[in-house]
Amino acid sequence: MNFVNLTAHDVTIYRDGAPFRTFPPSGQVARIAVNTTIVCDVDGIPISMTSYGQPEGLPPRQAGTRFIVSRMLKDAVRRPDLVSPEGPVFGPDRKVIGCTSLDVSVADSIEEALLYRMEREAE
Repeated sequence: MNFVNLTAHDVTIYRDGAPFRTFPPSGQVARIAVNTTIVCDVDGIPISMTSYGQPEGLPPRQAGTRFIVSRMLKDAVRRPDLVSPEGPVFGPDRKVIGCTSLDVSVADSIEEALLYRMEREAE
């Protein structure tokens, strides 16, 4: 499986409290526009509605490739080849330094991940 990091930052996966694998930025950043509109006010609290524009910088699907993107982009687009960092790992200064897994949004991705795991275990 090939992973392409479409974020502007290193994505480091931690296992057992230690860095396991780092995906450097690919140089291409995928983004999505966010539009938030205040729709009403409830007891002085603004209630908003968020919608998303079209993604920018997102390549077409490629067999055997997962694209690492932001959670917002992954959840808005819901493509089975998109994953986002999940399970933040914090450094001593409480800044995020990595994650514990890569998250998928749709069932096709889970099925593909399980098949990939079974293939790797059979090797």
